[in-house]
Amino acid sequence: MKDSSAIEDVVDKDRVLTSLKYTRLLNALEEHGYLIKEFQGGTNPVILDVEYDSDRDTRNAAPWGDDSALHTLVDQVCDREGITRDLLDEVDNEYDFNEVKDKVNSEVGRFVLRPYADPSKYRFTKETYSLVRAKAEKKADSDE
Repeated sequence: MKDSSAIEDVVDKDRVLTSLKYTRLLNALEEHGYLIKEFQGGTNPVILDVEYDSDRDTRNAAPWGDDSALHTLVDQVCDREGITRDLLDEVDNEYDFNEVKDKVNSEVGRFVLRPYADPSKYRFTKETYSLVRAKAEKKADSDE
């Protein structure tokens, strides 16, 4: 653990503001000994159809890398929205999940296809619990 009396000494606030889903912050806190990663997420990503209806649609998700499932999602969104299925002709790579997702969402005008993966899971180290407790007690004392 990096020798510090405050978490703020370890974390670059500008990086926190620009990080995606706080991944960099969590990784920095882990690197400096404040957190322990218990589970590495992102291992089984999927694309979700967030407007899926079991009475109407065939699939609710496409596992990353399953091109057939992705194209089924695209077809059902296009049918549901009344737009042409030819929109895949306008992407550079119809097997690139991000490019296809972005094109569909752009054509529809909202986020109907979204990526999802299990998140990483972290817990405080024993030292961090002590630091947080001390900071909370100090804050409570100053508020009195």
